[in-house]
Amino acid sequence: MGRFGQSVVYGGLFTFWIMCFYFGFSVLSTAFKGGDVVAVAGQSVLVGFVLWFFLSFVFYDLQGWIEERNKPREADDRRSSSDPDSPENQRGRHIDGL
Repeated sequence: MGRFGQSVVYGGLFTFWIMCFYFGFSVLSTAFKGGDVVAVAGQSVLVGFVLWFFLSFVFYDLQGWIEERNKPREADDRRSSSDPDSPENQRGRHIDGL
């Protein structure tokens, strides 16, 4: 599964748990007031889809940032030069008497 698939799955899992509490509390509070429970359920589903989309985007961006951060860094040219007489490796050396 690629980065996009993982972000959709993780976003869906987090959304599911958040929406369980949101839906439960909103239906309970509406039912006690004598309101329209079906309208609240529809609103909860809409909020869930928006939250799923948002969290999927956040997780996709977060995974990209982590992959970029964990990428091996390029070696510095001065340190990777194997020629001891190259000008890069001669910096800081002082030869007396020449």
